Order: sequence, then C-alpha cells, then structure tokens
Amino acid sequence: MVVFLFCFSSRRRRTRFTSDWSSDVCSSDLKEFHLPRYYPAFIDVKDRTCVVIGGGDFGEEKVVKLLECDASVRVISTNVNKSVSEMAQKGIIEWFKRTYQAGDLSDAFIAIAADNPEDVNLKIAEEATERNVQIGRASCRESV
Repeated sequence: MVVFLFCFSSRRRRTRFTSDWSSDVCSSDLKEFHLPRYYPAFIDVKDRTCVVIGGGDFGEEKVVKLLECDASVRVISTNVNKSVSEMAQKGIIEWFKRTYQAGDLSDAFIAIAADNPEDVNLKIAEEATERNVQIGRASCRESV
C-alpha cells in the first residue's frame, strides 16, 4: 500500500560549505542535508481506473494530470467546476454526481481525495487501505 499525501516538507537544513570552492564535498557533508519524508514515485496509470473524489479546482488539476497519462478517470462529486463538467459531457471522464459512498473504490487503481471534509477523506483512506488502492489526499496541501 502506497499513500501519497501531496504534501512535501519544504523544511531543509542548510549545508555548511567551506569558502574554498576548490574542495570536494565529501560524504560527511551530505549528512547535513535533510530530505523530505515522502518518496516521490512515478506510476503507470495508462488504461487504469483512477477515482478523483472532488471536482473543484484541485480535483480538476488531478484529473488533467491523470488524463495526460492516459488514465481512465472517474470523478465523484456533487458539484464540479466548469472544466470538469465539460470533460464529462464530452465523455472524456466519468462523473458520478453524488457524494462518496463505500464501495466507490472497488475497481480503482488510484484514488485521490480532493477537497473533501476531513471525515470523508478518512473514510476514503480506510476503504483504500482495505482494498490496497493507492491514495492521494489533499488534506495537507502546503506545496500543491
């Protein structure tokens, strides 16, 4: 199970370098760097069902990125923005005009919880965990 939170820490410790630029950076200098706690990953989503729960601007951003990777995209949301609505009308994506329900991730490869109340995001995360579906949550969006 891989959990993506779309939130990467921007806090990094600065490395102390000597003023002598001709000196090499040794491995002990590398220990000064503080890397993000989350591991970025590339996932092949071509022809896979990707469910985006939420159809606002953040949801649209994720839908567009998934479509660029040839994913089969399903949006679940009572309301969507104009762009998402047009994509659904053209048959580019599926849009289920309702709130999230248990079972919505039954055939999902990836789920993205976009702009939902935290209690709904938690339910989505629980189902994703049960079904071994990779999930991205928008609840921590300082760098999105």
